[in-house]
Amino acid sequence: MEIDMVLLDTNAIIYYLQNERQAVACIDALHKKNESFVLSTITEVEVFSHPELQAETILNISQWMRDFIVVPVDSIIAREAARFRREFRLKTPDAIIVATAFSFGIPCVTRDAQLKKIKAITTIAC
Repeated sequence: MEIDMVLLDTNAIIYYLQNERQAVACIDALHKKNESFVLSTITEVEVFSHPELQAETILNISQWMRDFIVVPVDSIIAREAARFRREFRLKTPDAIIVATAFSFGIPCVTRDAQLKKIKAITTIAC
């Protein structure tokens, strides 16, 4: 299966930024395949909200993410997120991430076991 874009879940990005071996290998391999990285605006909130982030780290993360496609939460994604939240009892951020992957028909790169159970999306373990 050829993949053009993948949605990065927040946990995949955090593990990557922490230089966790498996996440780095996975995301770097996807990057080498010229995959376009997509993320939800909710992921931006989660990544940049860590209270201990320093200005230099924020700048480095911003530079690393500069070519990512950032998808805002529109009404379509919001309603899909509400459906996924109802059906799977997801937390709102996870429901938004799932709805974004579903709406774009792209795989979600994640380690979240709960997201891997949702058959409406394809997940890539990272």
